[in-house]
Amino acid sequence: MKQLDLRVYPREEIADVLSVNIKDSSHFKRNIENKLSKWGYGYQYKTAEVTITSQPDTPEKRLAEILCRGFGLDIQVCAIQFACFIAAFTDIEGFCTMPWEEKANLYYRQYGYCVDERTLRNWCASLIKNGIVAKFPSSVAWRTDVIQGVKHRSLVQADECQRVQDYFNRRRELFKEHYGLFKTSGTEKTARTIAWKETYKALWSEFSCCYYYCKHFTLTAFSDEVKEDLMQIYELVREIKESVDAEKNKCCPPTKEEFDRQWRICSAPFIKLE
Repeated sequence: MKQLDLRVYPREEIADVLSVNIKDSSHFKRNIENKLSKWGYGYQYKTAEVTITSQPDTPEKRLAEILCRGFGLDIQVCAIQFACFIAAFTDIEGFCTMPWEEKANLYYRQYGYCVDERTLRNWCASLIKNGIVAKFPSSVAWRTDVIQGVKHRSLVQADECQRVQDYFNRRRELFKEHYGLFKTSGTEKTARTIAWKETYKALWSEFSCCYYYCKHFTLTAFSDEVKEDLMQIYELVREIKESVDAEKNKCCPPTKEEFDRQWRICSAPFIKLE
């Protein structure tokens, strides 16, 4: 993504570059200033022209500019963490089709940032909205086991296909049975909630695990311009991460949140994705 030059931009040109409606005279100045500030530029505004006085000049600021301009980054979101999420689709094997909690754990292992599943979901929704990520109609089967109180998630293997089918057939039967028992108890929503709770309790007892499907999210096809931006994002992510890792290795202890997250992940057996 080409940066704005350090020069004077006539009113018409700056409006075109920033995609601001020049006819909206009552909000024109505000819209110009908001965008330039969000993108990290220094400027001097005059009615007939705008002078760009400084550019985003560090890896962190440059990354934030690219993400704000081309990838829908909210100014309140940490640019490096958001960029790492984009990079995860190619850096982490199987990231496109794993459960969100597994995504969060492997994201932490790869980049060292503590980001919860809900935040990752929101970021993914933002990328889908901006045409960067697509959700495929196909799904991938996973299973969760609990061994000595610790959750283990793994991809379903080919020889489990019949068991998965049996699981979902049995789930349908159990829900119908339990819903029939509780449908007269309170509202329909309450009856369905109780029925699903009892259904999964029975399934755990019968199968000793939980089977489920995960949607397939992946980076979409891009124009050459977007591909170039992605390459810049990957390069900047690695540059920033190397710098951060070097600083951490000097003397900085982890924060309590980082320590708690690392202890929780590292204390559980790691499931290698096939």
